[in-house]
Amino acid sequence: LKDTVGHDPGEASTTSSDINSYFRALAEADPQRIQIRTYGESWQGRELIYAIISSAENIQNLDTIQSNLSLLGAGQDISEDQLAQTPAVSWLSYGVHRAEVTPSDSAINMANHLLAAENDELVDTILDNTLVIIDPNQNPDGRERFIHDFTSALGLEPRGDR
Repeated sequence: LKDTVGHDPGEASTTSSDINSYFRALAEADPQRIQIRTYGESWQGRELIYAIISSAENIQNLDTIQSNLSLLGAGQDISEDQLAQTPAVSWLSYGVHRAEVTPSDSAINMANHLLAAENDELVDTILDNTLVIIDPNQNPDGRERFIHDFTSALGLEPRGDR
C-alpha cells in the first residue's frame, strides 16, 4: 500500500484517486485474478470502479459466467453443466457514507488479502467458487470532503471559550 498511496494501512485516510490507483496496481500485478471495471462517475466527476476478484479460471470465463447469470436473472433455465460452471457472486460495497473513513480502506485490505494469501484453503475455496466483486468507494465526493475537513483541522487545539 505504501508504495502506491504513500502510507501504510491505518496511517492516513486514502483518497478516492489513490483507492482507484491501488486497485489498478493490484490488477496490473495479478491480471489473471482481478479485473477493474468503471461503472460511472460521481456528481463531481470522480471515477466509480469495482473490482472482480476470483480464480484465474473464473476470470478467464467471465463472459460465459455473465451470460449464465443473465439467463438466470431473466428467469430462464440453464443446463446442469452451465450451472456447475457458474460461481456464486458476492458483492461487497464500501464507503457509502461521507464520514465513515474506514470502509474504503477496509476494501483495500480485503482485496489485498484475497490476492496475496498463499496456501490459504479458505481463500482458495472462496476464489474457486465465487466472484468477489468489490466496490471500494461508492461516495468518492463525500470521502474527499471528509478528508479535506479532517486534514484542514489537524493540529488545531480546541478552546473552551468563545
